[in-house]
Amino acid sequence: MFTMNVPQYLWGDAVLTAAHLINRLSSRPLNFQTPLSLLARSFPHISASKNLPLKTFGCTAFVHIHDHYRSKLDPKATKTVFLGYSPTQKGYRCYCPRTKKTYISRDVTFFEDTPYFLSPSSPKRETDPDDWWDSPPLLGVNLNTAPKGKMWLVADGYLL
Repeated sequence: MFTMNVPQYLWGDAVLTAAHLINRLSSRPLNFQTPLSLLARSFPHISASKNLPLKTFGCTAFVHIHDHYRSKLDPKATKTVFLGYSPTQKGYRCYCPRTKKTYISRDVTFFEDTPYFLSPSSPKRETDPDDWWDSPPLLGVNLNTAPKGKMWLVADGYLL
């Protein structure tokens, strides 16, 4: 949670993910059995087969957008943050803070070493495509003059 710089409004999802993992990992007091497998013995209608590969909470995840939800020129994936596992269906829970949408999907590409959120002390990424419109305008730059030592080239009415 802290290494991925997840904001406080997502810490509730971190607790749910921790509970999900605790219920699926073996425990010494339970003779190295999982709590979910012991519960499934008493209540056979509980399914313990919804196991997905474990991923790092708060990492960058790209959720695939299916063909019927996008046009031909739209991106095929959306950048999200991994929040955990769905309790109701087999899939990963991913959240897009920009659009405030939660996605549940198994068709996700993870970048587990890349946090979605930057730390407050780290410099802002220069090449982040989501934030290009937040850059300040160029003030005080005269675009009509050539830099010193450069010559204007005119070809077919165009300035080069």
